[in-house]
Amino acid sequence: WLFDFASGRFSYLSPSVAHLSGYTAEECLRLGMKEAMPPEFLSIAKARLAARIEALAAGDESSRSRAFELPLRRKDGSLVDTEVVTTLVTDASGRVTHLQGVTREITARKRAEAALQKSHEMILKLAAQVPGVVYQYRLEPDGRSCFPFSSPGMNEIYEFSPEEVREDATLVFSRLHPDDLDRVAAGIQESARTLQHFHCEFRVVLPRQGLRWRMCDAVPERTGNGGTLWHGII
Repeated sequence: WLFDFASGRFSYLSPSVAHLSGYTAEECLRLGMKEAMPPEFLSIAKARLAARIEALAAGDESSRSRAFELPLRRKDGSLVDTEVVTTLVTDASGRVTHLQGVTREITARKRAEAALQKSHEMILKLAAQVPGVVYQYRLEPDGRSCFPFSSPGMNEIYEFSPEEVREDATLVFSRLHPDDLDRVAAGIQESARTLQHFHCEFRVVLPRQGLRWRMCDAVPERTGNGGTLWHGII
């Protein structure tokens, strides 16, 4: 579609607008933005558009194009989730004259995202009930490692929160008993090399609990960058 700032109307819409909005292209050409956009979003959209035009006039080319999600009001009054990609069009003098855009329905994607979120929340609730910690452990080719996911049991097993070890596993290894550290590290390297099941019993020394024994079982898989990702439980 193409929106003309001078007239405040659409100057072009593809025929597919009828399927998306319920309006024919001819009807849409007689309408302004306010008919297609919920009132609560209209003022926000106008403010953002004005800021983009101002930024572009100041030489910020990154403001020319934007992508965002927006509920579209259909002819029957219902709302449909859409993704909009817009580009500011300027004339030879650099003055913004039109807004060019592509709008597509994303209802199926939004439903899939909601279902995925629901599934994720269910996994978190289940993992929280498992004794010990359910986790993912990632070992990068350069030797860096982290726990991209760990259940709340991380607090009990290593006395660290899942957030503290999400980007760096160094803290966890600091809890291992000095006499077991090399053996655990060697076992991890061997599992990474062979992609065989990792099983290990080892000791940890914790600030609150003191000396404790832990047992770990995990299944590795190769990642796209040549690293290794384990899914396991301790």
